Amino acid sequence: MPDFVMSDIQQSLATEKNSRADRSRTERARLQQRLTAIRNRMDQAYLDKLDGKITADFWERKSTEWLREEQQVQFALAGLKQSENRLAC
Repeated sequence: MPDFVMSDIQQSLATEKNSRADRSRTERARLQQRLTAIRNRMDQAYLDKLDGKITADFWERKSTEWLREEQQVQFALAGLKQSENRLAC
């Protein structure tokens, strides 16, 4: 195989790896932002519960939803980390 062909293939592979890494960083940032938003919402709602602004039933229902969503985001982040580790090899 000619050297220029090998060089083109290597460059193409490097470009694709960088592109995947960029997409991964973007997705990680999006998921982290979502996780922060969920946790902030839970914290504020808990304070509202303590202040009597929302009912205990509402708090229970919403906190269950937020905990489920938080877990889904954490699973997505773990999956992203696994795929990043595979790319690094």
